Amino acid sequence: MSTMKPSPSFLVVVALVSSAVGGIGCAERSCDLLAKSSVQLTVVDATTGEDVEATVTFLVDGEGPMQPDESFPGTYALGFELEGSFDVTIVAEGYQTEMRQYEVTADECHVMTVQDTVELTPVP
Repeated sequence: MSTMKPSPSFLVVVALVSSAVGGIGCAERSCDLLAKSSVQLTVVDATTGEDVEATVTFLVDGEGPMQPDESFPGTYALGFELEGSFDVTIVAEGYQTEMRQYEVTADECHVMTVQDTVELTPVP
């Protein structure tokens, strides 16, 4: 039997409504209404340090694959307010494929954003 997880957009709306009406578990702390990205990646060329436009896909706790919610050449936001185990694949033409794993946790208000710079090695 397959279980469905709510979409990231739905979770952001729930988080915003929850925060607006006092929050869940936020009585001692003032939670803001901003949704935080779960993982922020910068993808660069290992030789030159220049940004690389890549195709990034990821799984969260084995569910997916998903695409970044925001991306600019070299910069990628993976999920908003999603916690769990992220398995990330980064593919770019002319470079070796990279795979990374990240564990994203949360406090009573938001996820603790994981930031990483991935250096892609050019294919010889």
